[in-house]
Amino acid sequence: MYKKHSTIAMRNFVQSGILTLIIGSAAALASIAPAQALVFNVNGTNYDVSTVTETYSSASAQLSTTPWYGNSTLAASLSQAVYGSALGGQAAGTEYPTLIGTPIFVTDTYTYSANTYYEGQYVQTDGFQRGASFATNDPSLETFAVMSPATVPFDIPGGATIPALGSVLALGILRKARKFTSDNISYTATKKVN
Repeated sequence: MYKKHSTIAMRNFVQSGILTLIIGSAAALASIAPAQALVFNVNGTNYDVSTVTETYSSASAQLSTTPWYGNSTLAASLSQAVYGSALGGQAAGTEYPTLIGTPIFVTDTYTYSANTYYEGQYVQTDGFQRGASFATNDPSLETFAVMSPATVPFDIPGGATIPALGSVLALGILRKARKFTSDNISYTATKKVN
């Protein structure tokens, strides 16, 4: 009589890390919260705005591609539209979380006395419109307004985050499974049992 060694194959499956990969990925997916993004209409144009909380240096490439970069009038209008919305103001841990009531809409950079600064528009927590000017090398975290990534053509919670991570997870499982199969080929053979 011949019997497959399914017990050995299952033990190797668990030891191979695939089970850990599946459980870890499921936990990571469960803890992901979709980025908060809202659409604001200014002068008949919709702007899909979200935020990033980073230093200016780490966010500068993304900030310079926004439609309000180079347009302080648009930045001021958007910051007024955002004020009091669910998008919120400065995140906890930023330099002025109780003073600035909106994300900073960066509009420009300039150099003065060998230092480089960025300018932007925001609304204070008391409702007054302000212009900002901070050093670009300031290590403080700030909450900046950015354009949201392209919208997903179908409506699912979290946008494209969940399908994208699911695809990566599936690819990882397939690669592990192929490696597992080729490394453990001898365990799938049959053996005569007395």
